[in-house]
Amino acid sequence: MSVASFADVLLREARTHLDTLVKKFDASVIFSYGLLVQPFIPMWRDVLEAEKKLDPRKRLVVVLHTPGGTAEAVERI
Repeated sequence: MSVASFADVLLREARTHLDTLVKKFDASVIFSYGLLVQPFIPMWRDVLEAEKKLDPRKRLVVVLHTPGGTAEAVERI
């Protein structure tokens, strides 16, 4: 399976289960697939801040699928 096909499958499955997760956890839900490295920290900050403005619920569920990254990036996120 190509990487693009795999990403399409992940996106389709995420969309299929999103409403269930939102209701079950009474939370906003973010899915992420990729490395957790320093250059992505500003993007993560922007996404999390935007989500807080859109839906100020106290809970946030983050579903990560990552082949790796750096501990420093994970700590900062």
